[in-house]
Amino acid sequence: MIRRNFPLIVLSLVFLGLLNFIWQVQPYKMPPSHESEPTIVEQEKSKPFTGRMDMPNLDDIYVLDNSAGRDVEALEKYIQGRAAGLHWLGQEHFKKKGADDIRLGLHLVVDSLGVFTCREILFSDADDEAFEQKLREHIEYFWRYKKSENGVTDFWIPLRWKAKYTK
Repeated sequence: MIRRNFPLIVLSLVFLGLLNFIWQVQPYKMPPSHESEPTIVEQEKSKPFTGRMDMPNLDDIYVLDNSAGRDVEALEKYIQGRAAGLHWLGQEHFKKKGADDIRLGLHLVVDSLGVFTCREILFSDADDEAFEQKLREHIEYFWRYKKSENGVTDFWIPLRWKAKYTK
């Protein structure tokens, strides 16, 4: 009889041992913090960017060359879908420089493989070369579009980061 019930006896002993262990373990208590309260200046620095990214609509995109034969409306929807990445790219600039809106014009080229190239920044009121360089790197690294048989799509777009959100 013991041979036949041996696995059940071992299983029940293991279960009782685990229950005993759980009841004897003391819950962890956090030691009291000796850090001081954050000052008002630190709280103001850590405020998140609450502005809004205005992406261009179809009327704002000026196509210079479309030898790839891409649909401009589909390209506009693709660009509008990239607003979140550009929104968070502007967050660092607004923390450093203040609360003025940024207007920026880009000359972009999409090659036959769908790779974006930022040819130049046509106009900018950011006065922050580091921000402009990060914008170029972000677009060239992350943005990819559908491939085409051959040709390029060359266009200008305006971008606007609003410092304050308004409906």
